[in-house]
Amino acid sequence: MIVVHRVEEYNTWKKHFDAAADLRAAAGETDFEVLRSTGDTNLVVHSSTWSSDADARAFFESAKVARIRAEAGVEPPLFLYLDSVETGTLDAPPPQPSQTSSPRLKLVPMPQRVTRLPDLDIDLLTDTRMMAEVDDMELYIDGSTGRILTEFDWSDESADVHHVNSISSHEQYTYLEAFTDAVADRDLRSHLREALDGRRPFRRFKDVLFQHRTKVGVLWSPFQETLGAIDTIEWLRHLEVITDDEAAWETAAREARRDELIEQITAATR
Repeated sequence: MIVVHRVEEYNTWKKHFDAAADLRAAAGETDFEVLRSTGDTNLVVHSSTWSSDADARAFFESAKVARIRAEAGVEPPLFLYLDSVETGTLDAPPPQPSQTSSPRLKLVPMPQRVTRLPDLDIDLLTDTRMMAEVDDMELYIDGSTGRILTEFDWSDESADVHHVNSISSHEQYTYLEAFTDAVADRDLRSHLREALDGRRPFRRFKDVLFQHRTKVGVLWSPFQETLGAIDTIEWLRHLEVITDDEAAWETAAREARRDELIEQITAATR
């Protein structure tokens, strides 16, 4: 699998490549590679021995790798797991960067795990809030743990519990508009705008998108989920389930992901 690691602060690639040899030795693999930077914000690492996201995270969070990072002057959370993609989805094999080059990396804050809330899963909560029927369901979030509850799970009337409501269709409509604005191809952008003007805009939007450009169509779901997560983080902050600082870190990471996706949408429709 190919694993994408977002970096937190400005560092030279020299540090990454110095650390890469040690990381490869720590992994005990000949196919462990630092492949490239995507959009100058991501460190892309490949290993065929990782069969799951958990495998990659476990390696990069291990004590052995922490020591290598410290010796290289690379502070956590530089190697934290962000995302994974199938190798076949890349248009071409990523080129191996020069070991002597040291381009600068953009400042991209990493999300900080809200360790006070062991059961909080922002992505799962976002998926739940984007369900059209969620307003008719008795779902709650426990403000002390982050766990999603049903009415049958909720037994303590004094608990810090909040009803889970949906992300409004009006707000989700703005996601369609933002995606459309990122499309470079004038004809496709025009067709998408026509789809948004009328009945059933969500269905019409997807029909146009996948009819004309399947390649860019696959970017819609992660784009929608990322914007939804940003709204969910603000909702949690408003309820005081998470603090302002926690919300700021989580939001910054999602906004960086959003900007990266916008670049990909534009590039795929040129």
